[in-house]
Amino acid sequence: MPTLLILDVDIPPNARFIAFVLEDKGPLSTPKIVDETTLSKSTVHSVVTDLAEAGFVEKRTDPARPNGQLVVPVDSEESG
Repeated sequence: MPTLLILDVDIPPNARFIAFVLEDKGPLSTPKIVDETTLSKSTVHSVVTDLAEAGFVEKRTDPARPNGQLVVPVDSEESG
């Protein structure tokens, strides 16, 4: 299971929450993250974008939904 390096990083609580959900559940689509966290779609989209820009997650094509994306936690061993 990937381990996100977020414990020593100063990130907002919503970002930390989504990162932990992804670490626990594995890759999820944005709608699934909304379901799991009960955060709004706009919050999830914004946080996922911030996490991706910071290198904590990657956005990949969802094989189950051609127009969808999966949010995938980045394995700390791969990135460092």
